[in-house]
Amino acid sequence: MRTVLKDIGIVVFNGIERLDLEGPLGVLGWAGKISGDPLNIRLLSKDGLPVHDHLTKRSIVADGDLKTATRFDLLLVPGGDPAQFGSDSVLIDEIRRLGSASSILASVCTGALLVAATGLANGKRMTTHWKFRSHFSQHYPKVTLAPERVVHEGNLWSSAGISAGIDMALRLVAACWNPQIAKQVQGSLEYFPEPPFTKDEVLESVPK
Repeated sequence: MRTVLKDIGIVVFNGIERLDLEGPLGVLGWAGKISGDPLNIRLLSKDGLPVHDHLTKRSIVADGDLKTATRFDLLLVPGGDPAQFGSDSVLIDEIRRLGSASSILASVCTGALLVAATGLANGKRMTTHWKFRSHFSQHYPKVTLAPERVVHEGNLWSSAGISAGIDMALRLVAACWNPQIAKQVQGSLEYFPEPPFTKDEVLESVPK
């Protein structure tokens, strides 16, 4: 059954990858504009305070705190540098609580580590960034690590990395609105990926 997206919560935290947040946020914003459906999108940190991304250390202002939220049509968990957030038990507990109550739980990149830590993905398939696949398998053996860029099982969605987060968001728009809206969103973003190097060429250049 189609899930109507009206209330959307995006988890933010110190060490976040800014594009894991901004990519899906742009897709969802355009979906609301094109469809004419009003969206309530809130950025939530665990204490309601601003957070800083892991690369530029620039501030991201939160709209509120996770503890006072109750449920969302979509709860989105971006990734970033797990060394800065991977062991945050308060953050994990709040994602578990809200993820259990929300209609759709989705992760981008290493946000999969936070979702897997909640136990909500046990017995299901997920994907994450290629650099963290070994770490993921070692720490979360109850979750099946899938090779795809975007994985959807039941109410759980996951994506491999930054650009895959945009791919996932477009697929969510197609599923929750319709494919025509998703195509219009993709056109508005002029998102027609033509990378200068193939995946194999890139991985061959990565230091072993």
